[in-house]
Amino acid sequence: MTRSASRRDDGTDSTALVERAAAGDAAAFTELYRANHRYVAKIVADGMADADARNDVCQAVFEQAWVKLDTLRDPDAFRPWIAQIARRMIIDHHRRSSRSIATDFSATDEAPEPAEDDWSAHDWAAMRELAQAVDVAIEGLSPRDVTVLELATTFGFGAAEIAAALDVNARHARVLLHRARQRLSAALADSLLLEGA
Repeated sequence: MTRSASRRDDGTDSTALVERAAAGDAAAFTELYRANHRYVAKIVADGMADADARNDVCQAVFEQAWVKLDTLRDPDAFRPWIAQIARRMIIDHHRRSSRSIATDFSATDEAPEPAEDDWSAHDWAAMRELAQAVDVAIEGLSPRDVTVLELATTFGFGAAEIAAALDVNARHARVLLHRARQRLSAALADSLLLEGA
């Protein structure tokens, strides 16, 4: 892309702004923010329902972009680069939210008394052992595998949505999901074998 090709409709030369901002020019980054805020906000809005959280994530995207701007090798690639930051932050937000939801049990929530024909103490112990084995198996996976599995299982993402979230093509997303599932199955089997040893 030539320098002239990077000139936006609003008359700003984004390449020059990126170069100036990367050199520490805060005013240039402010111009980048103004030129790209709606673009980033749209990406975040497409990935998140909570309006307050969207605002926080959108702000965090630009904060991270400002801090990491010197790592951008091609100033012409600012928009896809900041879009990738936004997608990663959306995934991180969903991951944090799912963990807090999964572990946030208020003291006022009282479980009903189990009926006499419910699980025995042995059944509950077996379930706890299985849950521990799953936790151990997941801890042994790479962050990429965990992310792919969480997108699929926690958020119900299909291959196309995983591809969009990770900025890869759908075929690659299917391969990532297949391999992550295989590694989880193998790690779970190993964990259960260790439990039984």
